[in-house]
Amino acid sequence: MQVVATGFHGVDAGRGDLLPAAGDIFEQIFKDVRDLADRGAAILYYTSELEEVPLACDRAIVMFNGRVVDIVEATEADEARLMRAAYGLTATEGAA
Repeated sequence: MQVVATGFHGVDAGRGDLLPAAGDIFEQIFKDVRDLADRGAAILYYTSELEEVPLACDRAIVMFNGRVVDIVEATEADEARLMRAAYGLTATEGAA
């Protein structure tokens, strides 16, 4: 079973504003998501926190203006590639 990216409603408001214990809460959420996926559940997880992608996902599907720009395996989901896709560029467009 693969886990693909989407998010928890109301959580993506910026984790810096949350209580210091929020880190422990998010660790538990990622563990629970992985456990569900291991049992065969499909998970759709949304996040704008790029460092969460490899923690929570097997792959990320990045959309821009209503179209899929890139499908990125978690092992290849570095910040540069995700940001290019978030701005509508393919993996090779805008690369240095």
